[in-house]
Amino acid sequence: MEKNITPDSVISALMNHAKTSDSDFPVHVFPAKMQRIILELNTTCGFPIDYTASAMIATISVAIGNTHRIEVKRNWQESAIVYIAIVGRPGDCKSHPLTFVMRPLVNADWKNNQEFQKKHCEYQQAVAMSRKERISAGLDEFPEEPKRLRYLVPTLNWQVQN
Repeated sequence: MEKNITPDSVISALMNHAKTSDSDFPVHVFPAKMQRIILELNTTCGFPIDYTASAMIATISVAIGNTHRIEVKRNWQESAIVYIAIVGRPGDCKSHPLTFVMRPLVNADWKNNQEFQKKHCEYQQAVAMSRKERISAGLDEFPEEPKRLRYLVPTLNWQVQN
């Protein structure tokens, strides 16, 4: 008897695998694609389900930041900021899920930094010119300093490895 493989059957199989793992983390609260990522990372890389899921929650929180707020009660708003600490024994594979899940934000910060460096260099060149030179070069009379867009704040303690 031939059985067709569909996305639903794959997710169902992964969910059955998750039920046999040692994690009680409610993976079912995530959308199907995120469940699949969490469970695939557990199966293929040995990343603990709860560490990966927690890292995803933290990453989503960082990506949303203060762009959206929810009004809990009148005059009481909350942002999506979530603080998470992944705690485990040395060698419990805590860093790898966080590094993997944060990778898109790290890459976006790198790309944004490249663009910022270019714009800042152009800004410094424009500021070095006189007002008259800027106008004749077709630049803004009063150039505006570019702002760096970043998701993550670099620290001395925490580094993401390529």
